[in-house]
Amino acid sequence: MLKFKSKKALLEYLTESDPDIMLYPDYESALVGAAENFYGVVAVYDLDAILEKLVKDGMENVEEADEFFRFNILGAYMSDTQPIFLNGIKK
Repeated sequence: MLKFKSKKALLEYLTESDPDIMLYPDYESALVGAAENFYGVVAVYDLDAILEKLVKDGMENVEEADEFFRFNILGAYMSDTQPIFLNGIKK
């Protein structure tokens, strides 16, 4: 099991695993880990953190941010190395 001591270490692992891995630099603060699928290693982003950033950056509310996310990010197949998005437990 891999544990990363820093975001920098995580990013290094991801890019060394696959130089063509798809990352979202605008949402680096939402990057929470790495996962493996049939195609290899992929980045894992916290969905709530992405939605919060979208609202902070100008979306009217979380519902609008969620619609934008689902259509423009989640719904856009770009590669086998595109990230996955974590829905966590609300605290």
